[in-house]
Amino acid sequence: MYHSITFLPNESIIDTYEDATKYSKYTKNTYDSWLLIPTKRPSVAPAAPKNRTVDVPGMNGVADFSTALTGYPLYQNRTGSWTFMIDHWDDNYHDNWVKIYSEVMDWLQGKKDYICILEDDQSWYYKGKFTVSGFDSGDKYSTITISYELYPYKRAAYISDGRWLWDPFDFEEGVIQSNYTRTISVNSTGWQDVFFDLGNQEEWYCVFGSEPVIPVITIHYALGDTTAIKYSSTSLNKREYVLSVNETETDVDVEDYHIVLGGACIERFIEPIINYTRHGLIKGDVDNDGIITANDASLVKAEYLRIMNGLEPTFNELEFECADLDDNGELTIDDVTGVQELYVHNSSIDTRNSTFRIQARGHIVFSLNFRPGRL
Repeated sequence: MYHSITFLPNESIIDTYEDATKYSKYTKNTYDSWLLIPTKRPSVAPAAPKNRTVDVPGMNGVADFSTALTGYPLYQNRTGSWTFMIDHWDDNYHDNWVKIYSEVMDWLQGKKDYICILEDDQSWYYKGKFTVSGFDSGDKYSTITISYELYPYKRAAYISDGRWLWDPFDFEEGVIQSNYTRTISVNSTGWQDVFFDLGNQEEWYCVFGSEPVIPVITIHYALGDTTAIKYSSTSLNKREYVLSVNETETDVDVEDYHIVLGGACIERFIEPIINYTRHGLIKGDVDNDGIITANDASLVKAEYLRIMNGLEPTFNELEFECADLDDNGELTIDDVTGVQELYVHNSSIDTRNSTFRIQARGHIVFSLNFRPGRL
């Protein structure tokens, strides 16, 4: 397909069409439809961040308010262009070129919210506006330039329920990027946590994406006046927002701007700090219960004070090995503060949910669905 680009008039087609044989009438491909060959491999320009700074008198540097309103970075639209050429392949070239030029103009020129999928990045699509910004007719070949202004985030182009964009999909190297759907069933008079079992940052990017998105919450079943969904996110400064669910609201979709997944929820993902001794024990875990707790910090502090007061140490060899964080053979104030810092750091992390939390109460069955996006 010669590093081609596929254009669609809107993104809803990806989710709604059922018959792949009917799909072609909704798409145009730069090579299959127009015989256009790019002068270089097409790519999309990076999105520039929106920087908001204030030069405050009497202050070194500037005050940066770029993320003050949202808690996460904002970006400009992506802008750039692609140049294609068409060979003078036969005597009818002039007629063919005029026809192709008109077709490209009719399909793309100034249309809003069109989407494009690059052959070299088929798992994602970009949305925006395209214009024919230049053309040149030469003796050996002619060129046409298509400019674009695109939304800063690209979004998952393929969904895993059978409705795939068959024409541009590469079955050897393509990746099926799924919408994320999670169905939750809660039967509790109090708040019950809804955990996302994701243990590392790479999985967060894969599932949630780096674009802040508002999920579609589909209420399948609800019973009782107290049925509700509660959401909070420390990174987005959204604290304990409660979405009340009426028992008559069944099989309905709800999109609430207070509930945001992705974006800053993963940018502030914190890994627990775990180091091991030469015997395979966790450094700082003096009582050897598998985690660093306040008890470990108290034990190390008490042992340090005992030694400082000239009393006999009480730690055995393995306990001392866990307490001696810097492996210098002595128990010092640095070891005491180090264990305290490890306890504070690791105890502040909920590895099940990281920086956002969803809870529900009552008798309710609902699902979360959204399309991940990333830069």
